[in-house]
Amino acid sequence: MSARLPHVMRVILLLTLVGCAGPETGAPGIEVLNAWARPRAMDVGAGGSLPGANSAVYLEIRNRGPAPDRLLGGETPVAVGVEIHESVLEGDIMRMRRVEGVDLPGEAVVELRPGGLHIMLLDLREPLLEGDTLSLTLTFQEAPPVSIRVPVQGGVGS
Repeated sequence: MSARLPHVMRVILLLTLVGCAGPETGAPGIEVLNAWARPRAMDVGAGGSLPGANSAVYLEIRNRGPAPDRLLGGETPVAVGVEIHESVLEGDIMRMRRVEGVDLPGEAVVELRPGGLHIMLLDLREPLLEGDTLSLTLTFQEAPPVSIRVPVQGGVGS
């Protein structure tokens, strides 16, 4: 046998390596769309964070695969903590409560939006000003973490 691989073997090897390069458009996996964060303008405290100064991130998560998954949380350098919350109307008062995760059915889109499920950024380490961009890494039960850039937009929250 020659030291050179037959043409068919080279093609098979090349296709195998390309398949390991990562998901392409249309491939199963998690896709994050239309992410944005609420601005929060405040002076940073002496401890390097803004205790009690929070913001929220809204986005859509598309599970491109047939198997269900679950959003578990995330992390960002701009906040001490990241939690998933939902807004719930109790009587005449809108309240937020933490949830342990968000189910992502197979081949479906789940929207995290104002007045519903959203990602809370707790005890900000820096102000979030309109036009800024923050980095956020989302963690899932099955899929690998997804890192995204989130634009800050909208009116300044208090």
